[in-house]
Amino acid sequence: MLSYSGRVQLIKSILFGVQTYWAQIFLIPKKIMKMIETICRTFLWTGSSEFSKKTLIAWDRICQPKAAGGLNVINMKIWNKAAVLKYLWALAMKKDAMWIRWAYTYYIKNRHIKDIHTPKVAAWVVRKIIEAKDEVMKMRTDQHSIATILESFVKHGKFQIHKAYVQMQPQFIKVEWNMQADCIFCGKAEETFDHLYFGCHSTNKLWERILKWLGHTRLIGDWNHELIWISSMAKKKECKAKMITAAFAMVVYCIWRERNSMRFNMGRYIDEVCKEIAMHIHIQGRKKIKWRPGLDFVNKLP
Repeated sequence: MLSYSGRVQLIKSILFGVQTYWAQIFLIPKKIMKMIETICRTFLWTGSSEFSKKTLIAWDRICQPKAAGGLNVINMKIWNKAAVLKYLWALAMKKDAMWIRWAYTYYIKNRHIKDIHTPKVAAWVVRKIIEAKDEVMKMRTDQHSIATILESFVKHGKFQIHKAYVQMQPQFIKVEWNMQADCIFCGKAEETFDHLYFGCHSTNKLWERILKWLGHTRLIGDWNHELIWISSMAKKKECKAKMITAAFAMVVYCIWRERNSMRFNMGRYIDEVCKEIAMHIHIQGRKKIKWRPGLDFVNKLP
């Protein structure tokens, strides 16, 4: 059974083969593109090729660059459009090919490529190639013609589909964030990772309070110290050690979540966070028989 990262790598390999071979030979119909996308999407989330609507993240988001939060999987819809531009470029440059001479003889004649309308009686492939000029028009400026834009994707006399693909992808605006540097919890020090976990008095007390609730009193150290301690605790088989390990993971998560909540919205009081962690431990503990003696001991809120 492949992991998610393994499935992503396999999907990238398959799509790479499609775009480097089949997309170079002929135009792929939308129906086929949709089927390929469905199979890849289903395989990513289920590990099977059987159709399923189980999708945790939209496929368009998966295809975005990693800098934009995606996995940089090839968007075959956009790639197919970029591949069509290769044929449009050959048509605009009047390359020496039989199909180009045929298209000029029957449809384009003496007109410029930008001035012709899509002929309804033409073959499906010819119509799609001529319609591709609309995609070029979206990239066009007052200073650049269709031919000039198409030539910008050419290197050493060969049309580079990848260049067109990059240009046709959604452009993300870079935003310069101007965020408060002080700790959102205490406001007395710069917010760094080490301060957030557990250099801050508030987060330190939160972890100390949860440990005390679990019947373990100790002096809280910095992040590295706590990580070493919880790693040794996780190796123990006692129910109390397992509960402390689960509580630590929940505390780390809640600190980061509440930090973001207080930055952008309205955070919650520490009592509410402690109550949530306690409820999480009890709910998780109901599924584990070995935890039951420990749950009886922590039947009060921290």
